[in-house]
Amino acid sequence: MARPCRNLTGFRMSVVDFDEKVPRAGKAAKGARNGVVRPRGARDGASTGQGWGIDRKDGLMTSRVMLISPAITAALREARFDDGSPLDPSGLRLARAAAGTLPVARRAWVSPTVRCRGTAEALGLTAAVDEPRLAPLDAGRWRGATLADVGTREPAELARWLTDPDAAPHGGESVRAVCDRVGDWLETAAEADGRTVAVIEPELVRAAVVRALEAPETAFWRTDVPPLTLVELSGRSGRWNVRMGRPVTASPQ
Repeated sequence: MARPCRNLTGFRMSVVDFDEKVPRAGKAAKGARNGVVRPRGARDGASTGQGWGIDRKDGLMTSRVMLISPAITAALREARFDDGSPLDPSGLRLARAAAGTLPVARRAWVSPTVRCRGTAEALGLTAAVDEPRLAPLDAGRWRGATLADVGTREPAELARWLTDPDAAPHGGESVRAVCDRVGDWLETAAEADGRTVAVIEPELVRAAVVRALEAPETAFWRTDVPPLTLVELSGRSGRWNVRMGRPVTASPQ
């Protein structure tokens, strides 16, 4: 059978680039103004790199989407299906320390979960809006259980779920269904100019990467998403580039 693994809830990214940190911005206003989402502490023009949406070389619109995983919680530490637990003290401290390091974005979204809302608030994304298509994977009767517990009680069902993207033995949602709705949201994000930031569940970051790279759904299990990390998507004409796994941390003083 497939071995129950910790990567369900977001530990250890195997494809990472931790060399470059998000630059720290100066002090500025809170919230949103003139249609721009401004993290607390963000500065006009603060950016991790390129552009706002229009590539001046050829006039084509480039979409930029920043996906941020939630800070650490008890469920993430214990490799448990999310049960609605809030950020633990260390996760909250790290997220608050990183407030002001994010670039200004045109729009901000958040998964409608306690830990994602808490992370967005701590990062200063007070104007972030719940997006139903970014709801967490429905784990059915496994909600709140650890992978080890599920593997002991229902080894065959867990093995099927970890290998078959269409399987939903827990009575909830299949991996393919999650990838489909996240892919639908990503298409919507691609139609908007400027930068989008979204604080979303780890499994949704995986799903976005799968759809962005046009990979098979089985690749969902081969991308790990650590807490409080940033995946950046940039693309145009229906094609995406993916920059993986930079930690969202405060810059050295």
